[in-house]
Amino acid sequence: MKFNSIQFKLPFIIVLGFLLTTILVQIIVSHNMTSAINLGQEAEYGERLQTVFQTIQNNYHRLKETGMDSTYRDDFQSLTLRQLRQTYLQPSHKNLAPFIINTAGQLLLLPLDNAVNPDGYSKALLEQTQRAAGDSFIFSVPEQGEVWCVFRVFEPWGWTIGYLVPLDVKYQMASQLSRILWLVFGGIT
Repeated sequence: MKFNSIQFKLPFIIVLGFLLTTILVQIIVSHNMTSAINLGQEAEYGERLQTVFQTIQNNYHRLKETGMDSTYRDDFQSLTLRQLRQTYLQPSHKNLAPFIINTAGQLLLLPLDNAVNPDGYSKALLEQTQRAAGDSFIFSVPEQGEVWCVFRVFEPWGWTIGYLVPLDVKYQMASQLSRILWLVFGGIT
């Protein structure tokens, strides 16, 4: 068989066309899926943050109603943290629990595995939240890799409340879809 023959060129062009189509579809689907995931995750974690924020705000208003802010502030903060631990720090979703950092950079509520040393990154995380242009950013956590951080600040107590979502968890659906598309197009080709 000669390389210049139509018998060689036609199958080569068809396979090349399928390959280029597969790559183009993968790029378009990946881009659109990532955008959709970003919008969905921002909405979902915005609602989760609002729920945590509301719990803190309710306890803060109860503290204000006592009229003795300075006397009971520590007690109400401890009560709030205890409520949040009981509600959110469940073994089934320990990596997707909220975190709280005070203005001194101390992690008051720790969502990550105990194997991770929080002192190594809590101040850096607080600094990053203060420098962030919006209410989310990508952050590197020791022993976990890159995570997406979404946060809000509760000004009266100086608490930064947020979630750290590993990027592989955030984009898990996009990865699965990409693998399926590669298999389907590979099977067709």
